[in-house]
Amino acid sequence: MTADDTDNTPTLVTGPLSVSASQVGKKCLDVVGDFCKGGCTALDKAKCIQQIADILTSTMPQLSKAEINDALGSYLEIIEQHLRTLESGRTIGLN
Repeated sequence: MTADDTDNTPTLVTGPLSVSASQVGKKCLDVVGDFCKGGCTALDKAKCIQQIADILTSTMPQLSKAEINDALGSYLEIIEQHLRTLESGRTIGLN
């Protein structure tokens, strides 16, 4: 791991390209954002989690399974919170 010269964010070297942890996080959050803007079906949720897993494993291969699972759990919690918010809105008649 090296320091990125522009923002001092740790950079993960994964071959010819290096990706900062913040860039990976932004990619994952973009996927979550797309899910939240979409239909929010069970299939959409599964696709979202798969895309996040693909991003994490392809850009950060040095992470252990436990670290990948922890990261996926964090993104899954964001998704679940969004779904709970939608359900609350339906319950009180906002949707």
